[in-house]
Formats: sequence, structure tokens, C-alpha cells
Amino acid sequence: TEALKDSLSKGKIKSKKGSKRIDIGTMDAPEEQKKYGYYVNFGSRGKAGTFFMEESFEQAKEESYEAIKNTLAEEIMK
Repeated sequence: TEALKDSLSKGKIKSKKGSKRIDIGTMDAPEEQKKYGYYVNFGSRGKAGTFFMEESFEQAKEESYEAIKNTLAEEIMK
């Protein structure tokens, strides 16, 4: 749904033992929206998941890598 799409966001850069990562998902969304996204993506006992997060990432992989690369470069230059 549009509300689920709007709840997706890019998190802050996290560093651990020299490696960096960025979380992408529903981190800042209300708890109800997080649960909804989880069940839409992975499914439930009575309904199969759509795996929209993985499919969306695969469709926009190059764009995602470019955004990650640019954000990391900006943070490193600070």
C-alpha cells in the first residue's frame, strides 16, 4: 500500500569493527506499520508472503548501491 511504501526509510550509518552498514526499512514507522510490513513481506499462517522488499531491492539494486556509495562517501568525508 502507499502507507507501507511511505514508511520505508534509510537509517543512519552504523560502524562496527571497521565495517559500515546502513539499514533500510521501517525503522522509524509506527509499530503497527512495522508489523503490517513484516506480514506482507514474509506472510502468515494463512497467507503467503509477497517478499516485496527483496524483489524491490533486486529491481533497484544498482540505484541502491549508488545511494549507499554516495552516503558512505559523504560520511567518510565529514
